[in-house]
Amino acid sequence: MIIDSHCHIHDEKFAADLDQVLERARLAHISHLITIGCDIDTTKRAQALAHQFDQVFFTAGFHPHDAKALNPQSLAELKELAQDKKCVAIGEIGLDYYYLHSDKTTQQDALRQQLKLACDFDLPVVIHLRDAFSDCVPILKEHPGLLKGRVLIHCFTGSSDEAKLLEGLGCLISLSGVITFKKCGDLSSVAKNIALERLLVETDCPYLAPQPFRGQRNEPQYIKYTLAAIAQARNEDLSVICDQIYKNTVAFFGLPTSC
Repeated sequence: MIIDSHCHIHDEKFAADLDQVLERARLAHISHLITIGCDIDTTKRAQALAHQFDQVFFTAGFHPHDAKALNPQSLAELKELAQDKKCVAIGEIGLDYYYLHSDKTTQQDALRQQLKLACDFDLPVVIHLRDAFSDCVPILKEHPGLLKGRVLIHCFTGSSDEAKLLEGLGCLISLSGVITFKKCGDLSSVAKNIALERLLVETDCPYLAPQPFRGQRNEPQYIKYTLAAIAQARNEDLSVICDQIYKNTVAFFGLPTSC
């Protein structure tokens, strides 16, 4: 079985054919899907979808792009959403200095508030990290309780050295379809060298469709291309990799093994 640890199937791009998308996911042996909140509106849509489909779970959080919208009122709403029985993590939260839709200080404040929320509700965190490694790591270190297998760096695209440091801190790393791109940086090396027990996979759909679908709408069934690229990089049996990553994902999110 396979789990898509990070998708956005509540996105409007799936509105017209969601049932078919979920059926194709089922046929691709995908047992669970984690659909990801990025603000209050998207978290509520993710929540609604999670209550509509047994195999769907959701996360609650403010993406760093939307950090400027985190205020006492929205934080209170986020706390309420985080207590839902199908909310399995706080996320996606983090730092993104590439676009700076919210300024750096605002992003850092929002990250700290949401990390505290995760600690208060005993939930893991899903981290978005782009061009902000040197600022993110010290903030994560402020919450040592989370650095015991409770932090997932989603859609990792950093260097091998960064992956090694994060792994040493106790973080897990999720790889996406980016590893199938011709220009994928160090990702093949990351996939090869990270402990398999620290690895998850995701689509981040509708974004980041893998080869041979790059540029098209991504969907959960395409996660098999990411898994195949990991197996090739590690020169290991695909079934062994799938089995361990499934176990990692169930343990990280506290998922039921049947839906």
